Formats: sequence, structure tokens, C-alpha cells
Amino acid sequence: TDTSTAWSTFDSDLLGYVKGRLMSAHDNIVSNVTDVAAKTDIVTHANTDFRWIGFAEGRNHIYMAGYSGDKSLIYKTTIKADGTALDAGSVAGELPDGEVVSALGSYLGLVLIGTDKGVWVADQDDNGNLKMNKVVALSASVRCFEGQGDFVWFGWTNYDSVSTGLGRMDLRSDTKGAEVITPA
Repeated sequence: TDTSTAWSTFDSDLLGYVKGRLMSAHDNIVSNVTDVAAKTDIVTHANTDFRWIGFAEGRNHIYMAGYSGDKSLIYKTTIKADGTALDAGSVAGELPDGEVVSALGSYLGLVLIGTDKGVWVADQDDNGNLKMNKVVALSASVRCFEGQGDFVWFGWTNYDSVSTGLGRMDLRSDTKGAEVITPA
């Protein structure tokens, strides 16, 4: 037929499903979409140029990452005790100035942060704040993560200026992923 329907008409640049919640980002705002006609804003970044790149599950938190220029931040929120909504977001961690976040993921209780310079593997404290461990330095941007067994695979763009592919980190390493295997 010539007709179509839409579940929602909210503007969204990014969608994610974490901890049973549909998350949406548009421009500098992250929202929890709760119904076809209802959403609740969780974070409205004061900088209108701020853009969100991803969502990830933590042990007790939902994480949201974004950047403006060369400043990257990771925010957190929690599900209210009665399960009806999310708390307002707050900063859980940040990257050094000049490093731009490009991916966010989680696996085995760790939060994985891809950047234009490599991968940060972060631990979470009881309040959901991120303890940034040493960065795994890479030559190009990391775009996605997938955990399998003791390893985390990651999408790696232009790692030698002409090739794009996969890399693998070994989580058994004492430095939480500092060993990068040659791209497959």
C-alpha cells in the first residue's frame, strides 16, 4: 500500500536499549522513551553542540557518552527504586582533553570506552562513577565492542590508513585489556 505508520514521531539521532529501557538522543538531549507519545529527558547538556554516541549497561547504572569538540564525557543514570522512571543524569567520568569518544559498551562488569586514540577499560564504584584504567593506545578510532569469553572484540577503522577490521583485547591481562591482538 501507499500508507505507512510510525510508532513514534520523536526526533532521534541515536537509539539504544539498555536495562529494559529505550533510550534516545537528539542533538544535546538524552531521553528515556516510555510510550508512543511520552519521553522523559534525562540529560540536557548545556552545550548545544554536544552530541551523544552511545549507551551501555553498568551493574546498577545506565551510561551515556558524548562529546563536543575535543571534550568527551560519560554520564550515568539509575532506575528509580519503584521502577517507574530514571533519575536525572550526572557525570560518571571524562576523557582527557583532546580525546574524542566514538563508542561505548560493557562486558563482564566493565565499561568499555572507544575513542579516536584507543580503548579505555573502566571499573564502576558503588555510586556508578567510573575509574578509568590505563588506555589501550591504538592508531585509529574504535567504533563498537562485542565481548566473547575472556576477550572483547572491537571494530577498528583505518588502523593502517587503508584497512578497517577487527581487533581483540584479552581481559585476562592484569591491566584490563592492555594486550591487543593483531587485527583479524
